[in-house]
Amino acid sequence: MQFFAHATDASSKYELKDSDIYPTITYTINDDASKQKDFVVAQLYNQKKTENDVKLSFLHALTQVNFSAKGSNNNLKYTISSISIEGVANTGTYSFADSTWSVTGKAGIYTYPIADNAPVSGTTISDLDQAKGALMLMPQAMTTDSKIKISYNVYNATDVKIDAVTDAVISLNNTAAWGVGKKVRYTLTLSSEGATISFAPEVGNWSTSDDTPVAPPAE
Repeated sequence: MQFFAHATDASSKYELKDSDIYPTITYTINDDASKQKDFVVAQLYNQKKTENDVKLSFLHALTQVNFSAKGSNNNLKYTISSISIEGVANTGTYSFADSTWSVTGKAGIYTYPIADNAPVSGTTISDLDQAKGALMLMPQAMTTDSKIKISYNVYNATDVKIDAVTDAVISLNNTAAWGVGKKVRYTLTLSSEGATISFAPEVGNWSTSDDTPVAPPAE
């Protein structure tokens, strides 16, 4: 016997065609970050009938994305007003046969939840995470359309605004793909000319011991 399970809302489409051995499930990421949910799956292959309970180990099937930021000048201060990700696929079909996604569609804008005018001081790295604020996105390879947009103000040591950067674009093309069950953190370097990714994104396994809180399931 084969056992398959998933936990998410009714927007998912579970399907097993007559010609298939293993099912698939199609899921679309919510455009509103505050309404994005964790999506977990479980499967047990080739089980024999016994009197023991069937134990399913659920695994994260999406990619969790967070941001950090630092300044390029230790004598300046910065306040970030918005960060978003654009040009990534918002719909995918998950195969229980090999635990992979086949992605389609392009989302509009995924706005990352941050504190109002999130402060960044000098060259010290500041994590911008908010409770229940991580983006829960579709695992996929980055393309020429994939990008980050950021807007922020720049202040001198006496808190006088000396510059404003609006919708600076950072291309994600050729950066690391988002993997199933992975946590990705982009660290952005802020300057008067615009932001850059200061180094390769931090990518790690997503385990229950280091979860960033995410939006709870609908009741």
